[in-house]
Amino acid sequence: MRSSHIPFAHNLFKSVLNEGSFTLDATCGNGHDTLFLCQLITKGRILAVDLQKEAIDKTKDRVQESYPKANVEYIQTCHSKIAQLTEPETVDLIIYNLGYLPGSDKRVITAPSSTIKSLESALTLLRPGGYIIVTTYSGHEGGLEEERAVLAFAASLSSNQFTVSHTRWISLENSPTVLAINKL
Repeated sequence: MRSSHIPFAHNLFKSVLNEGSFTLDATCGNGHDTLFLCQLITKGRILAVDLQKEAIDKTKDRVQESYPKANVEYIQTCHSKIAQLTEPETVDLIIYNLGYLPGSDKRVITAPSSTIKSLESALTLLRPGGYIIVTTYSGHEGGLEEERAVLAFAASLSSNQFTVSHTRWISLENSPTVLAINKL
C-alpha cells in the first residue's frame, strides 16, 4: 500500500488536538479535513474557511451529514483574512491544503502572496505549543511557485520561537508535501 500525505497529516492533527481544541481550517475545500477534525474535537470549536462558496457549501453538507451537532462555523473569505476571525494566541491548530478545489475550476488557486499573508497571521493566532500544518501541491500550474514561497517563509522563522519540519515523498513524482510549524 502506498503511503499518503493524508494519513500523515491526520496523525499530526491527532497528536496536537483533544476534544476541547480550537482549530482553524483555513482552506476547507471539499471538507474532508474539517470532517476529520469533527471526529477529534467534540467539545471544542472549528472554523472552516474558504474563498469559494462552493467549498463552504460542500464542507457544510459533509459535516452536517455525519456530525450535525459539531461546533463548526463556516466563513466564506480569503485565507489571507484569518486574523480578523479570532483573537491572538487562541488557536491550537491551523491547517491549509493549498492549490485548487478538487472537482472545480483549476484556474482558481491559492496564490503565494495571499498564502504568505495568511501564514503571517496564523503565527499570531496560534497559541504557544500549537501547530500550523500546510499541505502543498506542486503538480499544478502555480503550485511549485507557491510551495517554494511557503518553504522560504518557513525557513525564515526564528528557531527560538518555532520548530519547522517538511516532509516530501521522494518516491512519488510531484507528490504533495506536508509542512509543520510548531510555535514554542
